[in-house]
Amino acid sequence: MAASLLRALVLLSAVFTAPALAQDPVVVEARSALSTYDVGEGGRSLRSLRELAALAARGDAEARYLRAFAGTELLVASLVGQDGALRVRLAEALGVGEADLRAHLTSELAAATGTFRAGAAVARELLTMTDEAARDPLRLAARRGPQRDAFFVFVVARGAGLSDLAADPCAGEAMEPLVCGWDERARREAGAVREGIRAAERARRAGAEGDPLLALLGPSIAAAVTAITAIDLHPTVELPEALGAAAVPDAAPDASYDALAVVAEARVHLRALPIVRVRADGTFATVRGAGGGVEVDLPRELPAVPQALDAVVTAAAGLGLPSGARVGIAPTETVPAHLVTRVVLSLVRAGLTPSHFVGERSDESLAGIPFTVVRSAELETIGARVRVQMGAYGFGRGARGRESRIPRVRTATGLEFDVAALAERLASGTFTAVSLDAMATVPGVELMRAAFLIATPTRSLVYVVP
Repeated sequence: MAASLLRALVLLSAVFTAPALAQDPVVVEARSALSTYDVGEGGRSLRSLRELAALAARGDAEARYLRAFAGTELLVASLVGQDGALRVRLAEALGVGEADLRAHLTSELAAATGTFRAGAAVARELLTMTDEAARDPLRLAARRGPQRDAFFVFVVARGAGLSDLAADPCAGEAMEPLVCGWDERARREAGAVREGIRAAERARRAGAEGDPLLALLGPSIAAAVTAITAIDLHPTVELPEALGAAAVPDAAPDASYDALAVVAEARVHLRALPIVRVRADGTFATVRGAGGGVEVDLPRELPAVPQALDAVVTAAAGLGLPSGARVGIAPTETVPAHLVTRVVLSLVRAGLTPSHFVGERSDESLAGIPFTVVRSAELETIGARVRVQMGAYGFGRGARGRESRIPRVRTATGLEFDVAALAERLASGTFTAVSLDAMATVPGVELMRAAFLIATPTRSLVYVVP
């Protein structure tokens, strides 16, 4: 039941059950003054809370309840609206220190009995929802009611953990085909932002119908809706069926980039990754990446020394991305390393930034790790170097230190790169940056295996190009 309705029922009951106290002119004025909140300097509502103090001190149950209930709503408004000035004025009106506001109001609500018990319970729930909005939004998401709606709007506007706030909307609700073609994470994010927009409308309507707290929060809710409509949703794209990125560990992290380049032996698939936003009416708009991308056939004859490919440069420039936009590089399992390098050089020449190596986890979701591109002649400040050769890893310290070999090892399936030995070498020093390059014919899967081993939260990856 809405807090405003409970307040009305409680006050109506008080008029009939305690006529002597209920007709005190200070209480009568307070009922009117607290039916809507005027909380600016000298505001009527705060003045009424001060004027009720003497009656409350003499044992007037309604005066004490009004101060506790309205004070709690105003405290909540100051917290979710981040209005420190209101909190200061409220503390002064109630005659307590600002730091003691919550404890004082909790104590006063606990003292409410009889007619006022139900309203006090509603006010305590408001405090609980305030805590949930700040620290446990999953519990808040499961609630219902216009006050919950207001809190939920503020949670969604923060833009964090959206996929945890809603079930998959395509499992039961009629959603646009646009959304239902996305990966589950993005679908759940879409469900959360749409619910945020709908919750805002329900809260706004409740405020217009007389809930003074929601009416007071109206401007803050409107600002939160503006923030929600600016949230960028980044649905994961599906790779072309004929292509498949090299496998990476399931524990590999997600990554954020603006475009994806899938590098195969005969062609490169380029696409700007989609960005979608929710409109204020709850519909979705594609901001970028509505198309399915472009494929570029690679020349059969290539110069021995890797260099930019004109067709890839042209296609990359045609994606319409701003200068410096980040591009994920997704080699296929068997593509030779020299083609990866040529695509990297092409993107650089197109004014874009190759920023992540991207691969597929076992569930076919994409994962990426960041890297920077450095010309071999400019390689200077690194802690170690890794070179993937056809028969071994090469490992050296610093930009010019002597390189040692880590030969392949024989396993039940044949000769394999000694990943464990390379990991041990990398762990032998506190390297903050490690470079990586590969012989021209090294397959993409081995390039990616080394890249994902090198890159960690404390160790950056430098990809070396001619």
